[in-house]
Amino acid sequence: VQGWLKLASLCRKTGKLHMCYKAISKLLRGTGDDGGMLLLAPSVDPKITLAWIKYLWATDQRKQAMEALHVMTRDQRGSSAIQARCHLKAGLWLQEKDEQLNPDLLSAILHAYRNATQLDTKWYKAWHHWALFHFDL
Repeated sequence: VQGWLKLASLCRKTGKLHMCYKAISKLLRGTGDDGGMLLLAPSVDPKITLAWIKYLWATDQRKQAMEALHVMTRDQRGSSAIQARCHLKAGLWLQEKDEQLNPDLLSAILHAYRNATQLDTKWYKAWHHWALFHFDL
């Protein structure tokens, strides 16, 4: 599983989105899911779900990606490390979403970064983005 997830991540980051889709689909073979919201089912590995959510974002299906990420964090699927990654992505995507940071959006971003640092206190990326965001304020 880890190797396919790494392949999907590398494909997504290099713009090879079709290959990313194929790698994630390979992981889902046998689950009967075609990559829809059923990926949020408890039977699917949260790492695979997160990879699919990142794929959605990369393919400009941003509303779906944010909704799925919200469901995943609300239901607290996966370990605290996975949850931290979900909150960090939510903060990054909210920050990317709008250049004009209104008070509600600002609060949501700060909340996401704070949750990421609390869920995985030793994860440097969460602390790094938390600090950068505070510096930019």
